[in-house]
Amino acid sequence: LMSRSQKEMAVKVILDFDTYMRPGESIDLKNKHLVRPVKGAGPQFRWHSIIVRDFDEKQPDKVGVFDNTIALNSADRIWIGDVISTMMKGKDKEAKIFSFSMEEFRKQFGEVSKILGIPGLHPYQLRHGGAAHDLASKARDHAQVKARGRWSTDQSVRRYTKTGKIQTLLGQLSKGSLEYCRWSQRNLKSVMSGRMQPKRL
Repeated sequence: LMSRSQKEMAVKVILDFDTYMRPGESIDLKNKHLVRPVKGAGPQFRWHSIIVRDFDEKQPDKVGVFDNTIALNSADRIWIGDVISTMMKGKDKEAKIFSFSMEEFRKQFGEVSKILGIPGLHPYQLRHGGAAHDLASKARDHAQVKARGRWSTDQSVRRYTKTGKIQTLLGQLSKGSLEYCRWSQRNLKSVMSGRMQPKRL
């Protein structure tokens, strides 16, 4: 997406993957829903957070809950808060973080999945993929993933512990696409922060 000059969409991909947000939740985010770090207020406030389904918007999440707060504190993706903050600098608090529609995003997401050689991907898989990645890499334990994803039952989370599905998907990638993904993962922060040009597949 970055190589196609779709930075906002690329940010949404990383944000949805990192926070396990549902596609429609992040598309509705506004500048006021990004909570900036507060220096000197304690270690738990040193990173950005996202408020999902603010009560003021009168639209709860899928299970009827308002004001879910998700910390952008993943060790290898903690920079995503700074990227979004820079994107929204100087904008009104009611300004949407993402200026595109869900339809536009779904179309672009589908096109780049075809380019990578894994057609048929759906944006909702970012929520599942983020949870599965964090469990498989032991970045978060079962309880932490359950809380971050706002799942009500252990059974809902257990489906993401099956690493065979991840391995099957990776096996569908060509050697070139896999190397492209490895390069992207290594340089994601630099590319998203504007310090490096994205690589084309």
